[in-house]
Amino acid sequence: MKRLSALVFVASMFFVVSGANAYDDRTITLASGNLVKVRIIGPLVDSAGDQSFDITHVVDGRINETDALKLADAIWAVLQSDIEKRKVPYVLLFIQEAPQPPASAVYTFRYEKFPDGKWKMTWHH
Repeated sequence: MKRLSALVFVASMFFVVSGANAYDDRTITLASGNLVKVRIIGPLVDSAGDQSFDITHVVDGRINETDALKLADAIWAVLQSDIEKRKVPYVLLFIQEAPQPPASAVYTFRYEKFPDGKWKMTWHH
């Protein structure tokens, strides 16, 4: 009986953990007509208890910060209405280079919803 209880506990914990961070892989069409693949992960809960989503796009080859910012804004323009329905206060959007030696760049952009209802990028790294 103890073994069965332990098995049920482990199985339920796996379900809770794996279900907590659901992901959605999709291909979206940017205003430019280009197709890009993104992965949306969430909802995630930060240390303050706020929920958010992570959106990641991996580019082939190298990308500089200026082009990463333009790409992030283009992706955000397409996904904003969908994220709006999910009622989260912010989203982190990652533009990352596919793994390549010696290192791959990752650019992080935070889009935050303000009390006036507008979304703005509040920082990037």
